[in-house]
Amino acid sequence: MKALLILIVSQILVFGSLMGQDNVAVRSSYNFFSRGVKKLETADYAGAAKDLDKAIELNPELTEAFFKRGIARYELLMYREAVPDFTRTLQLNAADPEVHLYRGICYYQLKEYSTALEDLNRSLQVNPSNKKTVFYRGIVFYHRKNYMEAINDLTRAIEMKIDNPDAYLYRGDAYAMTGDPNSAHSDYSQVIAMYPRNTQAYLKRGRIRTEMRDYSGAESDLRLATRQDSTDMQTFMELGLLQSTMERYDAAIPTYSIILAKQPSDSAALMERGIAYFMTNQLDPASADFNRIIEKHKRADTAYFYNGLIFAEQGELAGAIMEFSQAIKINPKFPEAYTYRGNARQEIGEVRGALEDYGKALELQPNNTLVMLQRGRALEQTGDYVGAVDDLNKVLELDPKNSEAYMYRCRTKVSSGEFVGAIQDCSESLNLQPGYSDALIQRARAKHFMSDHRGALKDCNEVLATTPDAAGALFIRGLSLIQLGKKNEGCLDLSKAGELGETKAFEKIMQLCN
Repeated sequence: MKALLILIVSQILVFGSLMGQDNVAVRSSYNFFSRGVKKLETADYAGAAKDLDKAIELNPELTEAFFKRGIARYELLMYREAVPDFTRTLQLNAADPEVHLYRGICYYQLKEYSTALEDLNRSLQVNPSNKKTVFYRGIVFYHRKNYMEAINDLTRAIEMKIDNPDAYLYRGDAYAMTGDPNSAHSDYSQVIAMYPRNTQAYLKRGRIRTEMRDYSGAESDLRLATRQDSTDMQTFMELGLLQSTMERYDAAIPTYSIILAKQPSDSAALMERGIAYFMTNQLDPASADFNRIIEKHKRADTAYFYNGLIFAEQGELAGAIMEFSQAIKINPKFPEAYTYRGNARQEIGEVRGALEDYGKALELQPNNTLVMLQRGRALEQTGDYVGAVDDLNKVLELDPKNSEAYMYRCRTKVSSGEFVGAIQDCSESLNLQPGYSDALIQRARAKHFMSDHRGALKDCNEVLATTPDAAGALFIRGLSLIQLGKKNEGCLDLSKAGELGETKAFEKIMQLCN
C-alpha cells in the first residue's frame, strides 16, 4: 500500500511538472514505462531496461521509472549502473526500505561493504522484520570479517524461514572462521539434507572434514562435488591434495590426470602428480612430469629438487648433486635442497662439502633435528666427536624421545672410547624403540670393547633372529665368539660379514682365523 501511495504521489508530481509539455511525449513515456514494467514481470530484463531507458529519455521526471530500471539492471547483474537509479529514487523518498535494500545488495556485489552496510541498516530501521535484508546484512558482516555479527544475522534469517541455502553456507563459513568446525559441519550437512545437489555444500563440508581430520568423509564429499560439477578443476585439485595427504597416491594420480587432460600445462597438477608418482616409486613418469615443468618454467626449483631425489633413489649421486645444486641456484633459501645435497655428498665421501650444506640448512632452519642428526653423523666421520655429540645433544633437547639421536650418540661414544656412556645411550634408544637393530649393534660393539662378549653375543643374536644378513651383527658376533673360544663359528660369521660388505671382516680373518 505504501509503495502504491508513493507511486501515486510521484505521478501527481510528474503531472504537475508536465504542464505545458508536449502531450504526445508524455503519453509515449507512460507507454514505454508500462511496457517496461510488464517486461519486468515476465523476466525480460533486457527488454525492460531498454523500454525504461526510453521512458526516462522522454520524461526525466518519471521517478518510478528510475526505480524499475534499477531493478532491471540489478537482475541483469549491472550493479554499478543500478546504483544511480536507486539513488535517484531515494531523492523522492529517502527512507524507502526496499530501495535501500536493493542499493545495499548492489554495493555488496560491488564489494563496497561499508556502504552496503549503511543501506541495509537504514532498511532495517524502517522494516526490521525483512528476512532478505537480515540475510544480506549477515553476508556483508561475514565479508567484513565480523563473524559473530554474521552468525547472529544469519541465525535470525534462518529462524525467519528464509529459503536460501547460502544462509547456512555463510553461517557455516563464519563458524569455521571462529574455530567452531562442528557447527560449520552441521550447517553444511543441513544444506545437503535440504538441497542434495548443492555442490558448494559438499565442497565446504569436505574442507571442514579435512580440518577435523575426517579424511575418509572429506574424500567422499569431494568426490560427490566432482561428480555434480565435473568442470570445476579446483575441486579435483582439492580432492587430489587430500588423497596425497592420506598417502593414497594411487588414487591421487588419476585425479591429477583428470585435471591435466583438460589443462595440460597446469604446473600445480603436474607437480603433485609427479610427487605422487615418486612416492609410489614410479620414477620415470615422475621425472617426465618434473621435466615438463622445467621446460615451461626454467626457475622451477622444486621440480629440480625432486629430480635430484629421483637420481639419489637410483644411486646416481653425481646427477642428484647437480639437480640439487640447480634448485639452490634458483632458490638459495631452500633448506631441503641443501640437506639432500649434503646427504649425497656424504655418501660419495665429500664429508666437508656435506658439512657446509648441513650448516647452510641449519642457518635457514635452526631447529631442524633431522639435519642436526645428519651433521652429527658427518662430524663423527671426520673424527670431531665433540662436535658430533654437541649436535646430538641439541637434538635431544628439542626431542627427548628421539631414539635415533640416542643411537647416533651411542655410536659416536663408541668411536671415541666412551663405552659406558655408549651403552647407556643405546639402552635408552632401545627403551624408546625396542628391537632397534642399529642400537643393538652399537651396544654390542661397546660391550665387545669392554670384554663383555656374552652381552655382545646376546645383542647380536637378537638382531640376527630377525635380520640374518645384518653384516654388522655378524661381524661383532664373530669377534665375540672367537674371544669366547668358538673360533670356527666366529670365523664363519666373519666370512659371511665380509661377503655382505663388511670390509673390516677380511682383515680380522687374516689376523684371527689363519
